[in-house]
Amino acid sequence: MLTEQQKLQYLNLESNNPINYVNCLIDFKEENNQLSWQDIANLVEEKYGVFHSRHWYSRYYYNNYLTFTPTDSNAPTKHSIEANITENKNKQDSYHEKLLTLQKEKAKISDEINQNRAYIRRIAREETLKEIALEAVKNIGNKKLLPTYNGPVTINTSKEAILLLSDWHYGFDFVNPWNTYNPEIAKKRISKLLNETIRICKEQEVTNINVLNLADLIAGRIHLTIRLESRIDVITQIMEVSEILAEFLNELTKHFIVTYYSCTDNHSRIEPDKTQSLDLESLCRITDWFLRQRLGNKVNFPTNKFGDDIITFNILGHRVAAVHGHDDKPNKCIDEISLLTRQTYDLICMAHRHHFSMDEKDQCRLVCNGSLMGSDAYAIKLRLHSRPSQ
Repeated sequence: MLTEQQKLQYLNLESNNPINYVNCLIDFKEENNQLSWQDIANLVEEKYGVFHSRHWYSRYYYNNYLTFTPTDSNAPTKHSIEANITENKNKQDSYHEKLLTLQKEKAKISDEINQNRAYIRRIAREETLKEIALEAVKNIGNKKLLPTYNGPVTINTSKEAILLLSDWHYGFDFVNPWNTYNPEIAKKRISKLLNETIRICKEQEVTNINVLNLADLIAGRIHLTIRLESRIDVITQIMEVSEILAEFLNELTKHFIVTYYSCTDNHSRIEPDKTQSLDLESLCRITDWFLRQRLGNKVNFPTNKFGDDIITFNILGHRVAAVHGHDDKPNKCIDEISLLTRQTYDLICMAHRHHFSMDEKDQCRLVCNGSLMGSDAYAIKLRLHSRPSQ
């Protein structure tokens, strides 16, 4: 504690402002160590009317910088000293930067630890699954889960085949970057089809073959573009196609029992305007008449039960229906034909769309036949392309 004489001595020190006064007191403290931090706090409060604790002065003294906002010594109340500690602020900024760096590194390490734990869990699970699998193999290896069949083995030697013919468009003559087609190429493809049919049916020991003529065998004259791409006239088309088909069926009769079915189409109609055309005015009917006269009893020619445009028959207990497809859509064909004929079918065949496809609905399979012709100018214009097939 200061004596009254020492206290008066320090209070009478000359100073322009609280900053100088505090600095003078700190200097005296450093020289003779007579002053304590509490003495400095009491002197500043008594001389300038500002109050701070002794810890406040010692803390900022060790921060090596201390500034005060001048205050009115005549004010009746105590005022706070505003400290503007630039150097300390810089130190704090540096401290925050280091702290942020440490936090980033901590986050990285935490991520690595989590990844390692996840990897260890995955490895552990894989090992657990392997252990379970090995244990299951040991337990099941000596057991028999499926019952043994001890009944008689029967082989069904009766086999029948279905051959789909459609969309030959005989008479077309064109060349494009994707396909070339003319009557000569058509004959070569039909010859290849005949040989492949005989070979496959021989390999499968087929006895009966059902030939479905799904029509559009000629190019016809229903559109101007078709007439421009046709090399031969419609009458010649129907005459030559009829003879080619007769030779085709006659060759099959040398190896199998042949049954021939057919339906009407759209390219064979006589009237180009389909709104003014009658279904029975179709050139494909001439082909059927010609085949009956040409082949006689060599081929079976059943009559369609539901009209010229729908083929129906049974094959080894399976019900089959077939249409050309110009009046039907693949996604509705199964339902509409079943409702129309009041029967359910195991197989429905259709053509017209020039590409092969298969679908199934309610245990009925739908097979769409491809085109012997392949892609013409009309198909390319629609950005459609498919391989020639039957």
